[in-house]
Amino acid sequence: MKKVIFFVALILVFTEAVFSVDFPVIKGWKKAGRVKEYDPSNLWEYIDGAADLFLSYGFRYLRTCDIQSEKLIVTVNIYDMGSKLNAFGVYKTEAPETDKIISGITGVVLAPYQCLLLKDRFYIKIDAYEGKISESSGEKLLKAVYLSLQGDAGLPREFNILPLKNRIKGSENYVKKSFSGISYLNNVISAKYKEKKKVYKVFYVIPDNSNIKKLEEKLSSGWQVKTKKLLKFYFREIPYQGTVGIVKYKNGYMGLTGFNKTRDVIRRLSGICN
Repeated sequence: MKKVIFFVALILVFTEAVFSVDFPVIKGWKKAGRVKEYDPSNLWEYIDGAADLFLSYGFRYLRTCDIQSEKLIVTVNIYDMGSKLNAFGVYKTEAPETDKIISGITGVVLAPYQCLLLKDRFYIKIDAYEGKISESSGEKLLKAVYLSLQGDAGLPREFNILPLKNRIKGSENYVKKSFSGISYLNNVISAKYKEKKKVYKVFYVIPDNSNIKKLEEKLSSGWQVKTKKLLKFYFREIPYQGTVGIVKYKNGYMGLTGFNKTRDVIRRLSGICN
């Protein structure tokens, strides 16, 4: 019997040691509970209906643990989304548009109960468990968590294909499915631009075999077509967004929304793609 108890205890110690290695050491904070881990098969046990969003963006695993500093205890949820782009997409879905860059860190303090953070392939949600998070303590916590994780905080490399001129800083986004409410516009990066007083959006459909094939079928059957300088432009109207234009660019499709006149869309897309 003693051997059995010793063996079980040894397994528990080994498991805790593995989790300790996998969960980062956050400077100024100590663990206040056991590390728990979830994968795609059981994420719903932890966040129920919200799991669908994370799974749609390629979720790999979640490690969560309570940590403590003085009287404040928070739960740190570290989602590994598999890629920098996937993590960026989830963060942009959940963070308010008023998020800010804190000393080079993409994150937001939603005082008094939550903080959100993005770093490389990790999306981090921090929830107050005991006590309240202030703006000051939240920013310090975000910096500490940021420094404990590998990777960098720059934009995913996919955004390099979008033009820099006139881009509104911080307006970048990544939508996995149904961009602008169009079911076959999937795997799309975008950013807002301002030209004088006019604000519009440029987007790019990142190619993969399934989404490009379906998109091309829809473009050829339900969109208006105009050709200029060997470029074939596709157009359709979207309620409250005006004319949407799309043109083949490299292996994917570049698009633009925010204008009512076809000629304005053609002029700007031509400038981007030539």
